[in-house]
Amino acid sequence: MACDESLVEELLRRLPRGGRYGAGHQHQRGRMAIVLMHSLYGGGGQSPSALSALLGVSGPRVTAILNDLETRGLIRRTQTAADRRSVAVTLTAAGAAFVEEHDRSRRAQVERLVERIGPADAQALIRILQAAEELRRGSDGTA
Repeated sequence: MACDESLVEELLRRLPRGGRYGAGHQHQRGRMAIVLMHSLYGGGGQSPSALSALLGVSGPRVTAILNDLETRGLIRRTQTAADRRSVAVTLTAAGAAFVEEHDRSRRAQVERLVERIGPADAQALIRILQAAEELRRGSDGTA
């Protein structure tokens, strides 16, 4: 049975991006690393402080994640030309390949989910995820 691409796209948009980053890493740290890498994908470098704000975590925690990603050869930190005290973080070719493989794997998982539960339940799941997101943001009118 072919799955509905619009349902897959909507679930990909609504489901959290993350997963296991590697053996020995805490799940939450791995999820943050993947979110961070996705934020770097397809564009210029970002500063560690901007990444810290994006993830909503402390600077030292982002530094620890960046150190790990750099050791793995997935990111590069370079001094900016405008201010040599500033650092820009970018993905390496290996980092971009990691993100692309993660996205392919994630899409395949969501496609299997939609095929397994069917379109009606997939639409119900989307409504549930949307309601949860609205509650999280406080936009349900009761916050």
